[in-house]
Amino acid sequence: MSAGIEADAGRTRRRGGAVDLSARWTIDLNDYPVDARWSHDGALVAVACAEGAVFILDGTTGEPRHQLRGHADGALRVAWSSPAGSTAPRSSGVLASAGQDGYARLWDPVSGLCLAELDAAGVDRSAPDHRQPPRRVVPWAEHVAWSPDGMRLATGAGREVRLWDATGRLVRRHPALASTVSALAWRSRPKDPDGPRLIAAGYGGGTLYAPERRTIDEQELAAGQMAAVDHRFDWRGSFLTVAWSPDGRVLAAGMQESAIHLWVAVAGKHLAFEDLEMSGYPTKVRELAWSADGKQLATGGAAEVTVWRFAGRGPAGTRPIQLRGHVLPVTDIAFYGSGSLLVSGGEDGQLLIWDLIRSTKKPLGGVLVPSAVSRVSWHPRERVALAAYASGRLAAWVAPR
Repeated sequence: MSAGIEADAGRTRRRGGAVDLSARWTIDLNDYPVDARWSHDGALVAVACAEGAVFILDGTTGEPRHQLRGHADGALRVAWSSPAGSTAPRSSGVLASAGQDGYARLWDPVSGLCLAELDAAGVDRSAPDHRQPPRRVVPWAEHVAWSPDGMRLATGAGREVRLWDATGRLVRRHPALASTVSALAWRSRPKDPDGPRLIAAGYGGGTLYAPERRTIDEQELAAGQMAAVDHRFDWRGSFLTVAWSPDGRVLAAGMQESAIHLWVAVAGKHLAFEDLEMSGYPTKVRELAWSADGKQLATGGAAEVTVWRFAGRGPAGTRPIQLRGHVLPVTDIAFYGSGSLLVSGGEDGQLLIWDLIRSTKKPLGGVLVPSAVSRVSWHPRERVALAAYASGRLAAWVAPR
């Protein structure tokens, strides 16, 4: 890793833009950043890299705190627990990572020590010899998702979905999906007696579980007891990503078939949904982001960012807002705060910040870097957007006022 930090690097001109962004810091990790996330308090940044390392950076300066051994062959995902369920001695929470070795790992962000190693794939890893058949291929652990309270971690590897407590103890196995897990997401609704529900999605739909409905004891777990399926979202297509609205009322799915599909909860009915589809995207839809108030859903699947409004009767029969500024497909999007501020990154190397109240015709600010953007996310408390680039560079950009 190169130190490469340029704190307060000044303004960088975006091609054709009137307002430039100022960099709080930049750093070059000399490795492709597959995933990058702020901790819930904004004090730290975690980065999963293609060659396997997991970095923990200082969120204020970008200085490296730890370079963790991560995952053999490649790290794929990082996720911070909420402080409420954290076993770490600080408010940043516990860091979970997942990788191509089929494991998820829990890390103490202060010491950099591995707290637990979770076998997300659940396959026999014994070394083969001449008397045994070849060792099974280990599915990648591609997904980790903390429950809203930080007390449970869901992992997805191949067709396997497993649930762990905050210390890394396996508490539940879910029935294997019919296809590879493509996304995990928690649904949280007020006054739900069964607690947060987990959806696991793949080809042909999504499966919803209520993990807290009944505790499985050690004997049942040892016997392979599985959690019951709570609800099925069946659809003839391939789910690439899913995202619940903040109130848990709407499930959005980005589809391989260049569309998004929506399931809207029917008021007054338990686990009843109406569904609708928005098609016509130029490419497959991998990018979804809800505003914090649940009134707007931003989607990728094109060089434009498409924003659907969910106020009033919802988006059915309406025309969405289209934010035009990128010249190549959007690679990631994220809302800040209640929903007026949106950041988008693209294959064209542009990072654009939009204020949907001021204008939907041109971005509030932007910056152009000669490398595709792989991931974007907002500081939880400040108007600072993190961008990870395919070149190995990370930068924290300050949004203009």
